[in-house]
Amino acid sequence: MKRALFLLGILGGIIFLVAISPLGVGSAFPSTLLMAVSLVLLYLRYKKA
Repeated sequence: MKRALFLLGILGGIIFLVAISPLGVGSAFPSTLLMAVSLVLLYLRYKKA
């Protein structure tokens, strides 16, 4: 169950951050994409372990 919740959280976070990125400067544009990339890297590292 722990793995499923982790993957659901990662996926939800990525979708949310990519969804708010078109809002522009109001959503701190470049940082939202960087956070989404960091979640992808976190997922890849978790998948490896």
